[in-house]
Amino acid sequence: MKYLNHKRIKILCFFLLIFNITYWLWSFINYPITHNDIFLAIIFLFLIFLFYFIATTYFVYINDQMVNYRYDLEKMKQLSQKDTVDINNKLQNLLLQQASNKNLLTKDIEQIKLANTNKVNDINVRFLQFREAIHQKLVRLDTSIHSVSDAALAQIKVIEEKTPDRDYFKKLFEKFPNTDFIKMRFDKLNKLPDKEFINNHFTDLPKIQFIKNNFDKLPTEQFVKKRFDDLPTKLFIKNNFDKLPNEQFVKKHFDDLPKGKFVHNQFQQLPKKQELVSTIQNQGNSFSYQLNHQYNRIDALFSIHNIIKLNYPLPIMNDWAISSDFAHVLATKIMSKEKPTIVDVGSGISTLISGYIAKKIGGQVISLEHNKDFFEQTNEMISNHELQDYIKLYFCPLKKYTINKKSWQWYDISKIKFPNTIDILTVDGPPGNIQINSRFPAVPILNKYITLDTTVLLDDGAREDEQEIANMWVAGFGFSSEMLKSHKGIIILQKK
Repeated sequence: MKYLNHKRIKILCFFLLIFNITYWLWSFINYPITHNDIFLAIIFLFLIFLFYFIATTYFVYINDQMVNYRYDLEKMKQLSQKDTVDINNKLQNLLLQQASNKNLLTKDIEQIKLANTNKVNDINVRFLQFREAIHQKLVRLDTSIHSVSDAALAQIKVIEEKTPDRDYFKKLFEKFPNTDFIKMRFDKLNKLPDKEFINNHFTDLPKIQFIKNNFDKLPTEQFVKKRFDDLPTKLFIKNNFDKLPNEQFVKKHFDDLPKGKFVHNQFQQLPKKQELVSTIQNQGNSFSYQLNHQYNRIDALFSIHNIIKLNYPLPIMNDWAISSDFAHVLATKIMSKEKPTIVDVGSGISTLISGYIAKKIGGQVISLEHNKDFFEQTNEMISNHELQDYIKLYFCPLKKYTINKKSWQWYDISKIKFPNTIDILTVDGPPGNIQINSRFPAVPILNKYITLDTTVLLDDGAREDEQEIANMWVAGFGFSSEMLKSHKGIIILQKK
């Protein structure tokens, strides 16, 4: 049909019509006319018109298909360009946000350093001021005590200088005639001394007025008491000492100040430059790692949509569902086999992907599900995607198995008839909250169907439980394992 178009069809039909009419007119002129000739002429005309109708109709249909195909190609190109622009915009926004967060973090760190430095400087200044004030008060107190002591000593010295001592009075009394002297005089004279004698002898004695005058000059008891009252008493000195900051008061205020160890610890708690650089580098590496995984998931999703032609939209590949990178690996492994048998332990999106590939290259899918709600959801998805002929979904409640003298909960497969060999085994159930290493029984129970050509795919390989399960399979059943870096981790196992 490469060189056939509507115009050429018309010319061909017109030529056949003219040729047919000319032939029959020539036959009718040269030969007698029969009913069979008329019937054949009508049949030829009918065939010409029928050819014209079928050819034009087929050409219109082909033309419409080409127009629709060009329209679909243009639309897919526009969507691809739009998605590329959106992804670039999101990437630019993420890079800008990372740069902004880095600048904000740097500013916050500088502000914290500056604030802590100012606080420590303020504490040091206050501590020096307080110490200087205490020193000045102690100096003033020491000066006051010395001045009071000096004044008291000076007053005592003045009093001692003004008060006559015992030697002075003793000298005065020694001038009085004693009893022996008077007796001797009486014995010699045998008479009493006359008045003139007495006056002559008493002339040298100090007069009463002289003694009185000298005693009046002595400091009186009131004067001495007043002088001593002016001196700072023991209570006064004690009260003034009590007003000074005592050891407990000084200790309390010094305890309120941040200790050198406390300030040191506060500075130690601040992130160091090396730690900050390491933290920023780790955040950048984590961001790049996540971004690479996002790109891989997007590429895997585009690849899946190019491989299979969907009859209905796929569910979102997130949370409990498999990731698009796991779906890509699953599709690749299935397509490497010839009419493979796929056993899907834990139904979902992996069941649909396996069904579409089986529809494309041939094969069958057996899917196991223990949860009634998920079973009904997967069954509805299979109907929506029109994959009933390629997928056999079984409701298999969990039952008790004993493996190596240990009890396990796994799918009841007693009513399922498996083929002799399994080409692809995907393990994505049962969930981990059933028991520790809940996916381990898959290989021991299905081991009789597993051959050297069987590929086992274990989802969620980044989790510790799944890594331990893979190690148990390697140790107990002679598998080799390979970990693929992906969104959730994929462990691929093959018998040696």
